[in-house]
Amino acid sequence: AAAAAARLPTHFEPRVAAVAVPERTLVHVPAAQLRAALVEHTALLTDGVVSHMHVHGNASAADDGAMYALHMSDGELARLREVGLHAERVHDEDAAYVAELRAAGHFNGSMSAAGAVYADGAGGGRKRDAPVSALGDEAPAKYHNYVDLQRFMEKVRSECADIAHVGSIGETVQGRDLFVVRLTDNPNIEERNEPQVKLVGNMHGDEVVGREQLINLIRYVCQNYKTESRVRQLVENLDIYIIPTMNPDGYELGRRENAHGVDLNRNFPDQFLMPDFDEDDPPTGERLRLERETEHIMEWSLKRRFALSANLHGGAVVANFPFDGNRRRRSGSVSRTPDDQLFRLLARTYAESHTEMRRSRQFRGGITNGAGWYVLYGGMQDWNYLWTGDMELTLELSYRKWPRAATLPAYWRENKPSLFAFLDLATRLGVSGHVRDADTNEGLEARVYVVPRARGHWVQTNKATGEYFRLLLDGTYQLRAVAPGYESETVTVVVPPSQAVRLSVNFSLQPLGGGSRRKK
Repeated sequence: AAAAAARLPTHFEPRVAAVAVPERTLVHVPAAQLRAALVEHTALLTDGVVSHMHVHGNASAADDGAMYALHMSDGELARLREVGLHAERVHDEDAAYVAELRAAGHFNGSMSAAGAVYADGAGGGRKRDAPVSALGDEAPAKYHNYVDLQRFMEKVRSECADIAHVGSIGETVQGRDLFVVRLTDNPNIEERNEPQVKLVGNMHGDEVVGREQLINLIRYVCQNYKTESRVRQLVENLDIYIIPTMNPDGYELGRRENAHGVDLNRNFPDQFLMPDFDEDDPPTGERLRLERETEHIMEWSLKRRFALSANLHGGAVVANFPFDGNRRRRSGSVSRTPDDQLFRLLARTYAESHTEMRRSRQFRGGITNGAGWYVLYGGMQDWNYLWTGDMELTLELSYRKWPRAATLPAYWRENKPSLFAFLDLATRLGVSGHVRDADTNEGLEARVYVVPRARGHWVQTNKATGEYFRLLLDGTYQLRAVAPGYESETVTVVVPPSQAVRLSVNFSLQPLGGGSRRKK
């Protein structure tokens, strides 16, 4: 044990210095005025002047006196005033708390070796002399810096090896690992007949509640797999991948952007920014300046072919679904996917188990279409859907972006049932099966479409096995499997209401020209 403790990291030195970004301040802008201005001055959104807008508190944008809360630089604030908007600077409690954490040595330090700083909820902190036990309390009232996260991953690797595999999908600009924890009953082999799902947190470095929820989720699954049937069912029927932080550099810098000063949720290829976009052959994005973190997520997601996923944010409380953009570049104008009703079910499932989200006054039922809220371009959820067939939500979990650590256990109590309800959908919803060569019975790299195409986007099979998973609502569907060099096949599927078990639907494709396209 002493030797293992000696191997645990106590410090991290960034590989390169971060690019400076303008300091931002919190401002309140009258909601009605801002929404009207965004209709006429769309560049305020497309230029990133307004990057995240939410109504202050749990209020409706239609309420008299409702204010949007925005974090803006002096230059961005000047742009608002140029179009006649009144913006009032207000005290930023999150920025003050980040300053406290920085003064306490939380960022880029070696706190795990010296004792973890816990917030006392009143502006100070207290120290605990012993190192943090990574698989200790279910929901500790603390934030994990990068060194803490490294140590947590080592603990998961050593104490949860029967159902967990710890890895990294690559390194950030400053050299930090993008850790991923795989949770499944056979974590060291390629699972069959289990849909792959993923949860990603902390895409914006200063939106930190989701990061801690995912650390809690990993801990909870590891600690309760053998004793709690709900946990065991998910582990035995899903292949779960969790990335607690996609932007660890931004976290250590205490800011939204990565070390290059780029907003990662504006950095993905986007259909509305590509005149040559074709949903059957989406451009790879090689002409774009993609950040290292974005490239790692894209490459990993294209290899994995996830069926369901969510990325966890902060600054509002709502379950948000695609599309985030529209061709008119107009906020408040709903932009529906072919799977709009399915996305609404996914979002409702999360929101209905979350008391504050469900009771939202800003968003009916606690859910919203992305563009129906405000448009953005280069977002991750739209890319996942169009480029990989993955059904992804953006979950906003807290009005405060960086609430005091003392409040974190309450966030876990609020989100735990929603996370389990959301993951459970992938165990039973829709259909799964294989697309195979009719002559050799080998799996094919293929796509499975809903016909007509207006009813749903394609999903891709596993390249090696031909296995696919497709979430569907109840109803009658025509599914078509298509693979290069093969005749397509179409089958009719009836998905029952209140589906309890995923249906099995297999395809056997005949080679064109009478010969198999795969080696016999």
